[in-house]
Amino acid sequence: MPSRKFHNLLNKIILGKEYDFINRLIDFPYFLNPKRHREIFGHNIELTPLLFYLVYKDVDVALATILHIIADKYIDKEKEKKLLLLLHLVSSK
Repeated sequence: MPSRKFHNLLNKIILGKEYDFINRLIDFPYFLNPKRHREIFGHNIELTPLLFYLVYKDVDVALATILHIIADKYIDKEKEKKLLLLLHLVSSK
């Protein structure tokens, strides 16, 4: 699972803002049950973005939620290291 730093940088590059509060909120159940936090709350690709949109009335919040869920599904620690380097290069321009 990627770090919050990775999620925030990805959001900043794609959406123009970090949306740290979204990344914290989606992963909050990790502190309650690390092994099952994705099942408990927040990692349903269809329902979670809709809920966040309804609460915040902001399409970019829903998109940040989608980016978070996809990154968690496909990016492990090794990929994160490589992608962070690329993201830093892209964001520095």
